[in-house]
Amino acid sequence: MFTAGMESEYISFYQNFNFDLLHKLTPYLANPLFNIEVDNGFAETYQHLKFVGIVIAFSYLCIKTKSWFFAPWALLFTYFFLDDSLQIHERLGSVIVSGFSFAPPFGLRRQDLGELCVTVTAGLIMLPPLLLAYYFGRPPIKKIFYNLALVLSLLVFFGVGVDMVHVVFVNNPIMSPVLAVIEDGGELLSISLFLWYALSLTRRASDAKQTLSEPTSPFEAFVRSDRVSLHATNARSDQEEFA
Repeated sequence: MFTAGMESEYISFYQNFNFDLLHKLTPYLANPLFNIEVDNGFAETYQHLKFVGIVIAFSYLCIKTKSWFFAPWALLFTYFFLDDSLQIHERLGSVIVSGFSFAPPFGLRRQDLGELCVTVTAGLIMLPPLLLAYYFGRPPIKKIFYNLALVLSLLVFFGVGVDMVHVVFVNNPIMSPVLAVIEDGGELLSISLFLWYALSLTRRASDAKQTLSEPTSPFEAFVRSDRVSLHATNARSDQEEFA
């Protein structure tokens, strides 16, 4: 079940990627909704569903482990969902730069700087709860947070870093489409990894009687210690509740 879930996420990712290539390079799949760059397209709708799944998974972990440590992650992905579906950083970015007339460096637009300001501000607001949860968490929780932070760094790299580079080369007929695919495809992959990891944690939190067999893939080895971590968290929570 574990590896099957990861494989299904990769299959969904490659399907979206291949549909995008077929849409752009062939006369087939002419519907613009197959383009992964289009707002409210098929790929973005699937992305929204994954955001909701991640929020539900982290909320379930809060209930199952009887702790608040995963609540900041649920809040973070609630913001990601609202931002992606309501275009919060685009709209607020426009408001922020509407009264300015300066020329941004590196070929960026004022709109891009406005969006970056909104994203950084949101990050600064979301960061303290995550740091507090990490600080007060026991070593097993810290291990899980470390893994989540790695995937989050991947998402930031594609969603912010590659996005800014794409803006610089937006008028380049060769670089622009390549960077667009890397940016959107990287975001799809990052969110798929988050969903897979969150669901794997919920499965291990629920299956307290599962035996520790040898990992069947590098992905299972990646979260093998988290299975024990969540079981230990459950046990401590039960003891504290009835103490």
